Amino acid sequence: MQREVFADVLWLSAHIAEAAVHDDVITLTGQLERRSDTALAVGLTHRMDGVVDAVDHLT
Repeated sequence: MQREVFADVLWLSAHIAEAAVHDDVITLTGQLERRSDTALAVGLTHRMDGVVDAVDHLT
């Protein structure tokens, strides 16, 4: 998931953020350079197959 959203789509290091999964809810944590990237990352995560919710703890 991290590679798909952060590296393949946003062209950022896949290690710039963490994704924790519990009961098909993904919590994103980490620090991105642009606030627009955080909104995009959360939106893309919401759209992934099997994801019930995405919790935004990105800064």
